[in-house]
Amino acid sequence: MPGGPGSTYLFNLKEREETHFKGPAGNFYLREDPGRELLFIVTGTGIAPIRSMLLANAERPDARQATLFWGLRGQRDLYYQEELAELNRRTLTLTAITTLSRPEPGWSGESGRVLRLIEERIASVKNLAVYLCGNSAMIADATSLLQKKGLCPIYREKYYDDTGSPED
Repeated sequence: MPGGPGSTYLFNLKEREETHFKGPAGNFYLREDPGRELLFIVTGTGIAPIRSMLLANAERPDARQATLFWGLRGQRDLYYQEELAELNRRTLTLTAITTLSRPEPGWSGESGRVLRLIEERIASVKNLAVYLCGNSAMIADATSLLQKKGLCPIYREKYYDDTGSPED
């Protein structure tokens, strides 16, 4: 991020200058929830921690059934699509769906907000462990929708885009 403290620090490092970083700290990680399928609901760059969870699940000999609903604005925001398609082919237990809230002409995939996918495709949460990552409005709305369908573990990670406003 131009002018950001981390970016400024990194860009001011000299060649061969040593630095130290502390690894990620927090409690948003893939948990052992025996007997539960995984549902990942993500907006924007919230895919970053979810991607590692998808990869970790795919590497397990007993990969759990997993569904990803990833909401982006438009085609210019698409990335990881080839990787997700390959993961879908390789991991028979994964279904990955990307939806665009503001698609341009020519888009043949899902369209609408990611919340629509919850409403239309999730009948019950009884056997699910849900992971939400994205802006706080989506997380609140998704939590409410999911709780109307029953009780299940819901793990959350909020973020904001670089303008300080929530992404959709």
